[in-house]
Amino acid sequence: ILIGDNSNPDQPKVISFVKDITNVYNAQKALNQKNEELKKYIDSNLQLENFAYLASHDLQTPLRSIISFTQLLQRRTKDLLNQEAQEYMNYIVSSSISMQNLINDLLSYSRVNTTEINLQAFNLNDLLDELLIEFHPTIKEKEASIVKRNIPTSIQGDAAKLRQVFQNLLSNALKFNRLDQKPEVIITARQNNQNWVFSIQDNGIGIAQEFQEKIFLLFKRLHSASEFDGTGIGLAMVKKIIEQHKGKIWLESKAGEGTTFYFSLNTSV
Repeated sequence: ILIGDNSNPDQPKVISFVKDITNVYNAQKALNQKNEELKKYIDSNLQLENFAYLASHDLQTPLRSIISFTQLLQRRTKDLLNQEAQEYMNYIVSSSISMQNLINDLLSYSRVNTTEINLQAFNLNDLLDELLIEFHPTIKEKEASIVKRNIPTSIQGDAAKLRQVFQNLLSNALKFNRLDQKPEVIITARQNNQNWVFSIQDNGIGIAQEFQEKIFLLFKRLHSASEFDGTGIGLAMVKKIIEQHKGKIWLESKAGEGTTFYFSLNTSV
């Protein structure tokens, strides 16, 4: 910018340069924000690591003592205590076991966050067969039908973590079934460029539209413990594992008409 009287060549002139630093400012602001997010993430992971140590040592031991000594006391006082007292002891044991399950699930969730992904090729069809053997008592009890379609024999991913994904989704498909129907579960897969897209479909009780996003939140339960057991951590862990594989998870469902969970996995993570 030239400041001065252009008609008078002898008059001193001032040349001023103006530079728009808005983009630089915005970039710096975005960088600072990312640094803060990274710091919070690191702090969060350190807290999870500390919790993992605490949960596996200091919290489990007293719970095991409460359960074992209460059960011992039940056996020794079986003929001395009335029914109400026995019910109180049963409540102590069941509550302690629920707390133990919660700690174990939280420990599993913290390990998902703090352990790096271990990519390797593995046979997904074999992994699912192993899970179905584990679920055999439940499948037999409920007379459930499990169908696999187009499952890849070789896939790239973290086998241990993806096992948790399928284990949780299959468990839910068998758990939340309608009383008037035998559970039917269909597991399918299709390849889309570098992604594998999986679906697990059931004919269970379904999920109302207003709850479909919330179910992936930590500790989010749609039913009371008396209706269905669980800690509300499973789907949060599933979502975290899938995101670690650069994938996403979503669902289609109507209350009373079953649910289909879809998730994608990037095999080139």
